Amino acid sequence: MPLTKNKTDTSLKNLTQQQDQRVFDVYNIYRFVLSLILLISFFFRSLTSTLGTINPDLFVNVVVIYMAFNAIVFFRVLLPQSKGLLTSQFISVILIDIVFIILISYTFGGVSSGMANLLIVPVAAGSLLFRSRLSTFFAAVGSILAIYSEVYLYLIIDDGIVYFVQAGLLGLSLFAVSWSLQYLGGKIRQNELLARQQEKNIKSLQEMNNQIIERMHTGILVVTPEGIILTINVAANRFLQLSDTKDKDEANIEDSGTRLPQILFSQLQHWMNDNNIKAPPFD
Repeated sequence: MPLTKNKTDTSLKNLTQQQDQRVFDVYNIYRFVLSLILLISFFFRSLTSTLGTINPDLFVNVVVIYMAFNAIVFFRVLLPQSKGLLTSQFISVILIDIVFIILISYTFGGVSSGMANLLIVPVAAGSLLFRSRLSTFFAAVGSILAIYSEVYLYLIIDDGIVYFVQAGLLGLSLFAVSWSLQYLGGKIRQNELLARQQEKNIKSLQEMNNQIIERMHTGILVVTPEGIILTINVAANRFLQLSDTKDKDEANIEDSGTRLPQILFSQLQHWMNDNNIKAPPFD
């Protein structure tokens, strides 16, 4: 029993890692595309564009560095592939994304520009990857940095408009997204893991049944109403001599559409017409 439990826990852990890796891969595509769009938009911007209005040079430098970082993460050039480091990589990438988005939002003019709303995406990704307090930590970091950015803009810009209320509402939105996705993501993940585990259990039971049938000395066949053999054990194969090999090759028999010998097929048809009929012994 302990051995079976350990195998089940290991299987569920592997499934969870695979799911996290798929979520992270999709998030990487989004990150790379976002940085590429921002960089292209800056060089083809109109005169009325708000791209980098506060500090154009900082905007370009931040976006270029961000895109290079995203490319490295996307192509896994410099990142180790050890499974034990996956969690550290996820945490580092999400925190770095939050910092870069705040810097980009700052060059746009802060929360009022709407760019800070992009914080919702890394916070949502963190909530899907981590079903714990860590995902709430991402929301807290994003909220604090958004408020700090507004304070800094207020201090450096003369006659600047205060957007602390908007920054606070953004923080509430980040926490709401984090808590919602923690709950929904956990439920979805549990259901998927349960479905996969049940599928594995069914396959295991099917394999066990096949092994039991295989070792029976009585010939066992599973056939369609048309007499096509679906499953045949060694004993039946030896009796009927359907294969030249000593060991049954079930896959080949199924693929070739091997049929029952005519005398057996006739008895099968009689039995299907009347279940009370008992066939006499025959060779």
